[in-house]
Amino acid sequence: MVAKTTFRFASAANGAALSSSSSKSTPIGAITLNEALHFFDRMTQMKPFPPMSSFNLLLSALVKIKPYNHVVLLCKKLDSIGLSPDFITLNILLNCLCHLSRVSVGFAVLGRFFRWGYRPNTVTFTSLVKGLCIEDKIGEATRLFGIMVLFGCRPNIISYGTLMNGLCRMGNTSVALRLYEEMVSENGVCKPNVFIYGSIIDGLCKEDALFKVEKLEEANGLLDLMIQRGVDPDIFMYNMLMDGYCLAGKLNIARNLFVSLQSKENGLDVVSYNIMINGYCKYLKVDKAMSLYTEMICKGIRPTVITYNTLLSGLFWAGKVEEARELFGKMQLDNIAPNSCTYNTFVDGLCKNGCVSKALELFHKSENCKFEFSIEM
Repeated sequence: MVAKTTFRFASAANGAALSSSSSKSTPIGAITLNEALHFFDRMTQMKPFPPMSSFNLLLSALVKIKPYNHVVLLCKKLDSIGLSPDFITLNILLNCLCHLSRVSVGFAVLGRFFRWGYRPNTVTFTSLVKGLCIEDKIGEATRLFGIMVLFGCRPNIISYGTLMNGLCRMGNTSVALRLYEEMVSENGVCKPNVFIYGSIIDGLCKEDALFKVEKLEEANGLLDLMIQRGVDPDIFMYNMLMDGYCLAGKLNIARNLFVSLQSKENGLDVVSYNIMINGYCKYLKVDKAMSLYTEMICKGIRPTVITYNTLLSGLFWAGKVEEARELFGKMQLDNIAPNSCTYNTFVDGLCKNGCVSKALELFHKSENCKFEFSIEM
C-alpha cells in the first residue's frame, strides 16, 4: 500500500529541510492555513535556510486552499530575509496577485522574470490573462494571448479556457468561437473540453434577444457537435439551453431537452425543474408548472424557495389565489423558509387579486422579519 506523501521536517547534515515522507502528518494539498504558517515560521528560523524548492512546495500546497493574500505576504517575507524567489516562486506569486485582482502588480512581477534572466512560460502568461479577465479587461487579455503565442509559448487547454470564458462572459462570443475553430482545426494544439464548450454555450444562450432563437440553435448545434466529438455534456449545459429556450418562449424545445435529460446518467436536478417551472409560469401555463412540481416531489427532488416563489407568482398571475395560499402552507410544512421575494410576491398577488385585507394581515405578520416590501402598481 502506498502511503500518502506528507510534510515533515527532516534533519540532515546540511541542516533541516522540508521533505516528503510516509507518516500520519497532514497530507500535501490538505494543509490548513495555520499549519502552513507554522511550517513557514519554522523554516525561516532554520540555519541554514531550507532550499527554495521546499518553500515552493509549501506555497503550492497553500495555494490549493486559496488564501492568496497570505501567499503574497509570505513571498514578501522571503524577500525581506534575503531569500530570492526562483522561477517557480515568481509564478506562484504572479498567479496569486492575479486572483486578487492585482494584475498591475502581476506585470511588475513579470518584469522581475526578465531582470533575473527567467523566460516566462505558458503558466506565466495564462495567469496574467486570467487576471485581466477577472478585471474585465478582455481586450488586453486577448492581446496578451497573442503576445504569448508570438513569444513562443503554446497556449494550453487552461489558456484557451480562461480567455474564452472571459470573452463569453463579456458578450464577445464570436471571438471565442474563432478561438474554438482554431482549437479544432488540424493545427490546433489542444482539443476543447467540457468547460470550453460550456462557456461558449452559455455565451450563446445569453446573446442579444434580437437574434435569440438563432443563437440558441447555434448553441444546440454545438452541443450535438461536442457529443459527436466524444465530449459528454454535463447537466449545466442542458440547463443553460433549457433556460434560454424558455426565456425565448420556445417551451416545446425546452421540454424536449428536459425529457432527454431523464435518460442521462445524472438525470434531472432541482435547477432543471425550476427552469421549466419558470418557463411555464412566465407564459401562464401554470397547470403544467404545478404538474412538474408534483413530479419532482414524487421523484424525491426537494423544491427550493425559488421553486415556491416562481409557482406563487404564476398562480397569482393566473388568478388562482386559493391554490397560492395552499402552496404557501405546503412551503411552510416542507420547512422551506420564505424570503423577502416570497412575501413580496404573496402580498403583491393578494393586492392585485382584490384581497387587500388579507395582504395587510400578512404584511403586519411579516413586519418582524424586517423584509422590505416592493408592490408593483
